[in-house]
Amino acid sequence: MADDNATLIAALKGQDAAAMQPETFANPAVASMLGQLATLPQRAIENSQHSLNTGTYDPAVPMEAAMSLAGAGLPMAEEGAAGIFGGKLAKTANLDKLAQANRMVNKGVDRGMARQITGWHQGPDGEWRFEIPDERSRMMYPNAGGPAGTLFQHDELYKAYPGLQNVQMHSEINPNFPSDTGGWNLGTGLMQMSSRNPGQARLGALHEMQHAVQHIEGFTPGTTQEAYQEALKLAPEHLRKAAGDVDPWDMYQRTAGEVEARNVEQRADFNPRARYDIHPWETQEYPYEKQLRVPAVTGTDYEPLLRALRGGQ
Repeated sequence: MADDNATLIAALKGQDAAAMQPETFANPAVASMLGQLATLPQRAIENSQHSLNTGTYDPAVPMEAAMSLAGAGLPMAEEGAAGIFGGKLAKTANLDKLAQANRMVNKGVDRGMARQITGWHQGPDGEWRFEIPDERSRMMYPNAGGPAGTLFQHDELYKAYPGLQNVQMHSEINPNFPSDTGGWNLGTGLMQMSSRNPGQARLGALHEMQHAVQHIEGFTPGTTQEAYQEALKLAPEHLRKAAGDVDPWDMYQRTAGEVEARNVEQRADFNPRARYDIHPWETQEYPYEKQLRVPAVTGTDYEPLLRALRGGQ
């Protein structure tokens, strides 16, 4: 770990940025996040370095990215098509509609109108998303462990990503828990929820499933408060320049992948009309320009699991 820290600090100082690879470190998520944050001041000045595919947060241009990325009298998207945000790798993705949305936005059509017509929109990372219906999802066994497909009923999600029904899930209910917590571990393929009641367990499952989809699709993912705490120990000034407020809890809350997963909970029980009328960016807690973006997970170590989660694609 000492060698890891030395390499990381060198990269943060700009001495060895090429060494900032996830597989170099014991904690690849922390290392990858720090590697991207280390160069933020330069990328904020040099807008040309901003890339829609990196998932890195640039405090100077996120609104520009969101705006350049995707009513009455208009064709309505499929009724009930809202919930977990899926992407182009989903088996149920309508790629013709995606292409239409892309053309519309490129021609200057309002992103909200494009979404209502096609069902597709872009997140703060520039990746295209559609919403998978959540209204029929149910936590069948909220106080048990086993394959997600047994514990958590969500037919539409499993049609889109068949491998998710094989994820090992552990759900525990206790009304005396001080709060509802959960976690998705890509390294182990384990999903865990600790909830005060079955309703919160269902929302926790939706939240964590969104994190799994983020990894499958290469969306900007969530992270942990602990990752930011570690980052602050190693490079407080870089984080201050990148994020302004360097409170680990605040940064965790503003991380785009976490904002998106909480937005899934917020929209879980919208009726179809509300979901059509109210855009995802209108229900999230932080606007795109206030969100911190962690780079998408990459690396050959994760690829077999990601293929399995996608259902063999």
